[in-house]
Amino acid sequence: MRKPGRIIALVSTLILALMPNAHAAPTTVVDLAVGSVCSSGPYTSGTYAQLYTAGNSANISSINILIGTGATSYFNNSNVKIYSDNNLKPGTLLGTLSPSTVSSGYARYSGSIDVTSGSKFWVYPSYTSGNNSWCYSYPAVGASSISYATGWINTFLTTQINRYYTQTYDNGVTWNSAGVSDFVMQIQIVTNGGVVDTTPPTFPSADAFSVNENTTSVGTITTSESATMTVFGGADSAKFSLTRISDSSTALAFLAAPNYEAPTDAGGNNVYDVVLRAVDGANNIGYETLTVSVLNVVDTSNFNSIALAANAVTANYRTSIAINASVSVSAKVTFTSQGKKISGCIKKLATGSGSTFTVSCSWKPSQRGAVSLSATAVPVGAGISGATSESLKIQVLPRVGSR
Repeated sequence: MRKPGRIIALVSTLILALMPNAHAAPTTVVDLAVGSVCSSGPYTSGTYAQLYTAGNSANISSINILIGTGATSYFNNSNVKIYSDNNLKPGTLLGTLSPSTVSSGYARYSGSIDVTSGSKFWVYPSYTSGNNSWCYSYPAVGASSISYATGWINTFLTTQINRYYTQTYDNGVTWNSAGVSDFVMQIQIVTNGGVVDTTPPTFPSADAFSVNENTTSVGTITTSESATMTVFGGADSAKFSLTRISDSSTALAFLAAPNYEAPTDAGGNNVYDVVLRAVDGANNIGYETLTVSVLNVVDTSNFNSIALAANAVTANYRTSIAINASVSVSAKVTFTSQGKKISGCIKKLATGSGSTFTVSCSWKPSQRGAVSLSATAVPVGAGISGATSESLKIQVLPRVGSR
């Protein structure tokens, strides 16, 4: 190790698998991080922090840093700090590991810091005397002279993504991003498996919802930690679906919009029951029973339009022409002329979807001059009020051509 100085290092994200068994032997995981040799001083730049993700809940018992040969006094004037993650930057200080021994060319820092499954944390070697810089002097990646500690293998190294920050000496609360380099340093994390996650997920979100009929969305369900949620049971479980929003939230919805006037819940009282299950990364299971009450809505229908074919405003005596109407719900429509029902245009079914249902009938005017057309709709669905269209004023002209 050279004297404390500025380190220009690239550090990489390590997805770290931490063993949850409290009785298991210590697990060692090595990170082959990329960094560079030191420049000449003086120096105010801090060592680079490196981001990890815990595969399981565990206890970090030590951090080993390969220092090569030479003086070890710098090791005794340093420590390793563990920070939480704050949007891919070091956040809150979780704890500090202190120097304990130098063995086989690496410095060991010991302590006890718990990390939970799926949590991100930063490892930050910090020099504590004069300035807080570290310095490594390993050759370029791929060089034959690179020395790795015996037994330091990347058993749990599954991916590397460049995430690296350095903390300045002059302003210790500011984290700055680092630059790319091509040298190697080694950091080893040792866990003792002392933390076992036995806590099942809980559901801090509401357990009772009220929704209007004719809608499918119910609400958002959240869990106390990252978990996989599924519909587990309940008398009305088959009527619901879940859509994942994030690691700890999901949207609950009806598969089909409920009708207050025709309830399909097991109790027939418009209160639907469903049980959700959440499984966290340590296979702990939590359950939540939900009730969803369907509220009555005063349903109404209305005509979107009524018009002659091609939006004509005139018709010819004793000559057939289509009357077209659009209504907001599926309904049976009856057309009238001067207040009298038109033959062949009684209770004709309007079909469609959403809020557009159309119907048409053929009208042969039986009188000349000004005529008023209208239509009435009787909805097919229960509990929906009927509607009457506006009057359509038509001028009936003499017949064109011979009879």
